[in-house]
Amino acid sequence: MKFSVPRNLEGSQREIAECRVLCECVDAFAKEMKAKLCMKAIHGYRGWDDEANTEGLRHMIQRRVDGPKPTTKDIDIANYAMFLWNLNQE
Repeated sequence: MKFSVPRNLEGSQREIAECRVLCECVDAFAKEMKAKLCMKAIHGYRGWDDEANTEGLRHMIQRRVDGPKPTTKDIDIANYAMFLWNLNQE
């Protein structure tokens, strides 16, 4: 996936190259997040957009941070954080 640097972005060539690498990393991470979200949705997981689940989401983030390191731990934390971010946008 190719990243286009915004025209108004100011910085040295090195800084702009760093932005490209960061954005490519975010794109790859987001792809993994989406795959996990779709898998869970297909298996019937719901409630991510319900404000009543805010504290539960925070608890799940903390539980993942404090718990053992499964291979998808970082993706889970990111998805829970995205749910909270979404709830705060409304």
